[in-house]
Amino acid sequence: MQEIIGGTFHLSLSLNQLSRAHGLLYRYYAYDPSKALAGAAIGLFGVAFFGHLFWQIRTKAWCESSRLAPCGVVLTTLYSLGEPDMTPFTIAMLGECVGYGIRILSAEHPTGRGAGLTFYIIQELFIILCPALMAASHYM
Repeated sequence: MQEIIGGTFHLSLSLNQLSRAHGLLYRYYAYDPSKALAGAAIGLFGVAFFGHLFWQIRTKAWCESSRLAPCGVVLTTLYSLGEPDMTPFTIAMLGECVGYGIRILSAEHPTGRGAGLTFYIIQELFIILCPALMAASHYM
């Protein structure tokens, strides 16, 4: 709303309008992210991470060898049929745990340009890029 006071123009905006104009009230999610589901994902990827780490250390699968390195997780048993280097896959599992952990923080700060935006960007990067690393590890 513009007002003329003493021959000068004054622009008066409410705090809500000003915050909306500067993007401080922008929501990063069109829904309420589930913290419980993110916690379950951390648990599942954590179990898979420690399973892969255990087998990687036990079979020395961080270097190329002719031995077949069995995996501890049912979903990735076919992975061990190729080269036994499991390092990228193990790192990707840890990255998924980090990504979903930061998603919980991001769910607590769904608006704003400070911590909310930082948490949102970091969790998106981890959650989106780690599956690509998992897929790429099958071709290494």
